[in-house]
Amino acid sequence: MINYWILVVKDHQKSGRRIPALEVLRTRVEHRFWSLSSRARNINRIKPGDRVVFYISSSGGRGFAGTAVVSSTPHPITLEQRFHIYGYPSETFDYSIELENPVMWNKLVSPAELLGKVSFLHSERWWTRFRGSIIKITEDDYDKIVALAPIP
Repeated sequence: MINYWILVVKDHQKSGRRIPALEVLRTRVEHRFWSLSSRARNINRIKPGDRVVFYISSSGGRGFAGTAVVSSTPHPITLEQRFHIYGYPSETFDYSIELENPVMWNKLVSPAELLGKVSFLHSERWWTRFRGSIIKITEDDYDKIVALAPIP
């Protein structure tokens, strides 16, 4: 059975400088892995074949930003992966998953477009739904998000 997830990336900090979440996402997509905390909720439920949609929560904007397929179980982060991580909180993460076919969209899909259309966004305070880093969603919700993806 395939699971569907939202992977949330937020702005990072490094030496007093803000690293935009979009930049962090680009690095993760380029190197085809996602760094995680071994204490993250749902980490033990992620498996190869699962589908993910990326969500950016940034001072520069919020929205869904792309997709990928999980190609590994969660495992301790490798030295090579560690080399590509910079900024807090990612520097504190100790696990990762590999990504297959990661795609970044050229425009964010606003959660406001999905209010009342997906099961996990149904209140005026929808942004509180993205407080975690790994959020389980239904296949139907995943399909509705992806259907709004900008075509390059």
